[in-house]
Amino acid sequence: MKKITDNISTERQTQVTSPRSVIKLLLSIIPTGLIEIVTVWGMTDYSGGAADTFYVIAAHILAVLSLLGVIFKPKIPTAFKWILPAVSPFTAFIMLEGLTHNPFKDINYDIILLNLGVLLILAAFILFLTGNTAPTVITVTLIPLIFGLVSYFTVAFRGTPLFPWDIASYGIAATVLGGYSLKITPAVAFIISSAVIICRAAILWNIRIKLTKKFIRPVCAIVLLCVMILTGGYIQTDRAISDFSLYPYLFTPDILYDRNGFTVSFLMNLRYTTVDKPDGYSVSDIMEYAEKYESGSASNVSVKPNVIVIMNESFADMSALCDYETSEECLPFINSLEENTLKGNLHVSIIGGNTPNSEFEFLTGMTLGYLPSGCIPYQQFIKSARPSLATQMNELGYRTVAMHPYWAEGWKRERQFIPISDLMKCIFSTRAFRMQSTCADTSPTKVFMIK
Repeated sequence: MKKITDNISTERQTQVTSPRSVIKLLLSIIPTGLIEIVTVWGMTDYSGGAADTFYVIAAHILAVLSLLGVIFKPKIPTAFKWILPAVSPFTAFIMLEGLTHNPFKDINYDIILLNLGVLLILAAFILFLTGNTAPTVITVTLIPLIFGLVSYFTVAFRGTPLFPWDIASYGIAATVLGGYSLKITPAVAFIISSAVIICRAAILWNIRIKLTKKFIRPVCAIVLLCVMILTGGYIQTDRAISDFSLYPYLFTPDILYDRNGFTVSFLMNLRYTTVDKPDGYSVSDIMEYAEKYESGSASNVSVKPNVIVIMNESFADMSALCDYETSEECLPFINSLEENTLKGNLHVSIIGGNTPNSEFEFLTGMTLGYLPSGCIPYQQFIKSARPSLATQMNELGYRTVAMHPYWAEGWKRERQFIPISDLMKCIFSTRAFRMQSTCADTSPTKVFMIK
């Protein structure tokens, strides 16, 4: 009897100390570690207030609960396990909106239901597609959380939320953000920690759907996919704006997202990824108007002065906005220019980001006023050759050079400048331009003179 007991003990000890068991235990502890890391991250913006203290304590409690779940592995009845996938669209909505505002204060309840409806359809589609509750809960939790975090940092850095066309700019955003420190509040840390706990619970309490007829799941998945596409298309219509009294004004995107919710606002903005031809637009009518004016050519002009245009987005005269005193004059050289000089203030279409839009307006003469707010014409609409200042200067016999002290892949300039003018020589940032991680002030000038 003792020998049998010793064998059983040895077998259990082997199971506990086997490499597979150790790896499984370490993977089980990862969620607890992630929660603690995120909580410490959130402490970087800790204000000491009651709300921040609550979120920090709550995040630590979630970490303890995650660890206790690993140790005790509680058995949950199947009926209770269904609660998690049932409420996951609701928790996803709260986490998504809670990153930036209080949705129950800012959003009307019928619009809240519209946001929840989209997330519920997504959850049902994943459930029938996979036949398991775990991937359903994880997908419905993580996708909104990731989009919400990206929008949270977008608001922090440029003051506007995430637009659909911003996804095409992820590369330039990643390189620019490399020079900044990303901070989160304790509230955001708590939201991320909650998502980790939900995903952990979804894995532990997974339920596999077993249907007698195998064709039911794929058929339901296809139907739900069609419903999801139709719902997204409906949200982009004026009918949806009227039915739900949605806030329609894209030029105030922060209000748009706060009042309509992220999910609905993001889907609404998909309608602006393409530009519709204006009513009454006709190329033949434009040509008819142009024929009334005499055309001329300046190509025979013998004197061709050098034309140098410098676009400096950090250059600003703050005295144009208000009167203030300084210990010394801010712009002595600019202010001293009087002879053969025209000076004035310039209003641009961008703030805090989307740098290439000013380049687009200057080079093409086209205004962003007739394009969707927040769009990047270089990336979204410039697909073929078109007239520009560069092509006009080339026709006059000039050699046109474009220069930018950033990497060529920034905003895809190396690819987008070509449709504007394939004759324009482009010079982008190289190691010769840069001092450590930023561009030295004198380097572009030296490179330009050499070229």
